[in-house]
Amino acid sequence: MSQTRFAFPSIDQQRIDTLDRKLRELYQIVRSKFRRVATFQEVLISSASYQSRDLVDRQEPEEFVKRRLIEPIIEFLGYEIVPETVLSAPAGSTRTPDYTIRPRSQSKPIFYVEAEPLSVDLRSSGYGVSQVDEWISLRSSNTDYGIATNGLDWILLKSCTVTFVVSRKDKVRILAGLVINLQLSS
Repeated sequence: MSQTRFAFPSIDQQRIDTLDRKLRELYQIVRSKFRRVATFQEVLISSASYQSRDLVDRQEPEEFVKRRLIEPIIEFLGYEIVPETVLSAPAGSTRTPDYTIRPRSQSKPIFYVEAEPLSVDLRSSGYGVSQVDEWISLRSSNTDYGIATNGLDWILLKSCTVTFVVSRKDKVRILAGLVINLQLSS
């Protein structure tokens, strides 16, 4: 399998400012969808759990994260989202990542995404990282990359094409700085 390489071009200040505005917008949208601001703050600061009843639209927590954070961010970055792609796994079973992500107008995926609710620790057994690890280490995917995210934390994983060992490449907490700035300005 050919290996996908990510190019990281320099980013001009205008693009950084646009991203900052987008993250601020998403923060306000997510905050407005919680019935109580205090619950929203507990989720962000302490990773407190929340339920459908805590949300204005009563969405399931994972669906809430997908629609309000993950999809807008991926679309903002210019990628196409293909929901619920079935991947084969050992013993004839299948696994279904939440999203296959690819550049617009291309058929080959560059990574898969596993979504979890805001409060989930992505490194917990059976969640996020372990699911992505399974897809890419078993070579059941068409890419060497996967992302586990709860909408706030985004963990990139990569499988070595020689040893098939999966390594965590990076973790980004996208709203951390924004949350601190907005709390200080309130």
